Amino acid sequence: MVDGQYQPLENLGDSVNTTAGEIEPWISPDESYLIFSGASRADSIGGYDLYIAFKQNGVWQRARALDGGSDSRGLDFNQRVSPDGKYMYFSSTSLVFCTDRRAFRLAAERCAARRN
Repeated sequence: MVDGQYQPLENLGDSVNTTAGEIEPWISPDESYLIFSGASRADSIGGYDLYIAFKQNGVWQRARALDGGSDSRGLDFNQRVSPDGKYMYFSSTSLVFCTDRRAFRLAAERCAARRN
C-alpha cells in the first residue's frame, strides 16, 4: 500500500512464488518478513502449510516451512500476527483436542528464530 492505495500484485520470484500456489500473504508492518499459506510445495506435509520468508537488503530470501507446532496434515491458513508482534494466530482443519477447527497461537520468538 502506498499513500493509502493498494498497488498492483507483484511476483516475488522463485524464492517465494511457485507453480504450486500461495495464498493469504501477511506481511509484517516493517516489511521484514512475510508469512503465507502454500499448497503442494516440495516440503509440504499437508494441504496448505505455513511458510515464512525474510527480506534482507531489499531481497526476499527463500521461503521455509514454519515449524514449531504450526504444520499439520490438514489445511493451515489465515495467519496473522498480533499488533504487539508476540503471537501468531492461524486456522487449521486438523483435528486438535476433538474439534475440527481450532485457532492456534505461536510465540513470535519461534518466527524470529527462523531468521537464523
